[in-house]
Amino acid sequence: MKQLYPIIVEEISHSIKKYVKQIEKVTFPKQGCTSDVDILHTAKGRYVLKRTKGEKYRKWL
Repeated sequence: MKQLYPIIVEEISHSIKKYVKQIEKVTFPKQGCTSDVDILHTAKGRYVLKRTKGEKYRKWL
């Protein structure tokens, strides 16, 4: 399986950054086998970004 790496702030879409406002930090907890999850820590709270590994899982998500 393809290994993904933590999302960097520059990869996050403008619409998400506009909604969450200032991103204080991004954490990358232990991952599973079908997708990667990043947690955005902001002044408004925490938000989870999830991306899949491969076309098959992308369709499921």
